[in-house]
Amino acid sequence: MSLSDLPGYHDVGGRVWPTAKLDSLLAQPKVMQTVRQGLTISRGPRGDFWPAIAYTWARDRYRRTECSDLLHILVVRLRDREERDAA
Repeated sequence: MSLSDLPGYHDVGGRVWPTAKLDSLLAQPKVMQTVRQGLTISRGPRGDFWPAIAYTWARDRYRRTECSDLLHILVVRLRDREERDAA
C-alpha cells in the first residue's frame, strides 16, 4: 500500500480527513491553485518535499489553526498523488 492509497490523513491537530474528501477539495480549481502554490514553495533545491516548510507557509497564510492544518494536509495529499502518478 502506498501513501496515496491511504483511507485518510491525520492533520497536525489530530483531525482525520478522508482521502476522498481531500481529493474532492483538490478538484476545485481555486483550492488546487492555492495548494499547488504551497507545494511549489515547499520543495527544496533538489525537488525534495519539505513538509515543515509547507506547514509554516500554511500557518502564515491562515490565522485559524483548523484552516492552516487543512491547507497543510492538502499540500501533503497533492504531493502523494503526484508521487503515485510519477511511479
